[in-house]
Amino acid sequence: EIETSTSETSTSPQPGPAQGSVGVDDQNEVESPSPTSPLDKAAEELLPDKEVIPQQPTLEPHRPVTPKPTRPGIFDRFAQAQGFRKESSELFVRADGSRIARANEHRLLWERRNPAGDVVRFLWPKDHCLESEPLHLEAEIWTLLDQHPETYALVLSNPEGSAVELTGVQLRAMRDDGRITLYPSAYRLVHSSDNHD
Repeated sequence: EIETSTSETSTSPQPGPAQGSVGVDDQNEVESPSPTSPLDKAAEELLPDKEVIPQQPTLEPHRPVTPKPTRPGIFDRFAQAQGFRKESSELFVRADGSRIARANEHRLLWERRNPAGDVVRFLWPKDHCLESEPLHLEAEIWTLLDQHPETYALVLSNPEGSAVELTGVQLRAMRDDGRITLYPSAYRLVHSSDNHD
């Protein structure tokens, strides 16, 4: 709020018949204000006569930001494409009685079982597009894919974002055709004191 202030006015003694004497006419005479200074005139021009209350800016109503829906994980996409329904975070089932569940022996793998309950394939999921960039794979997983190509498979993403299954048979054929190249990215060092005297 802006408050205005009025300038004080001073009265100057009016001329009378004699200094120190007050006549009747002098008592009834209305005193006139002294001339205002240039500073007072400028203040009166700048400051309004009435109290001014600044208006609050108009605010737009708050619009909540709707978060973008998150894309399902790689294994959720794979299971859904295969006709499975998610029962829990570690179990997918299908109407014919087949199921996919996380393996007990190897927590990185999933087991796909037929309606009779037999394991038909072990799956290693990774939300990764092999066509876009190299895949870092544990040596243990590649050994299983290479030694048991019909039983083990990878579940990866294609360039469109869909989940695809690559069995060990397919991966070995791609390696033999030169479509993929296997590079050792790590070495295991074993210390043996038998080599020292």
